[in-house]
Formats: sequence, structure tokens, C-alpha cells
Amino acid sequence: MKARIQGKPQPMFKFSDKGSLVSLSHHKAVGELLGQVSVQGFLAKSRYVSLYRLHQAAIHGYTPAGLLTAKDFVTRKTASKIKLH
Repeated sequence: MKARIQGKPQPMFKFSDKGSLVSLSHHKAVGELLGQVSVQGFLAKSRYVSLYRLHQAAIHGYTPAGLLTAKDFVTRKTASKIKLH
């Protein structure tokens, strides 16, 4: 944006594939990191959750994201295991 506002040529966009992760359930995920390493299970789910929390921090800020994390932790411990509706 800075270059565009100043009327200078914009730098070329360069895509860098860091991989992909897919959450399958509360405890499972699969993915591919750096285009070479396949991950699944707990490692993939922990990476998925950490990226999700970083995304929340980027959008809302670190304090609100920390509060959302604490709320999710408490809700997980107190909520019923099945939906009643």
C-alpha cells in the first residue's frame, strides 16, 4: 500500500506454500507441512489449534485472544459432552 500511495511500482507478489491442515474432529487433524511432511493425529491438531489462536490474535489482539482461549478452556471443562437438542 505504501508504494501504491507514493506512486511507485509495487513489488511482485511471491506465493510461499507453507502447507495445509484440516481439522477432522475434536482430537484429530491431518495435513502436509512445507509440501513434504505429512502429519496426522495429535501433532497435526496441535499445529491447527496454534495457527487458529495466532489468527485470533492477529484479528482481535493478544489480550482478547487470550481471553477467548481461557473461555474455550473453561467451556470445554464445564459443557456437556453431547448436544441435547
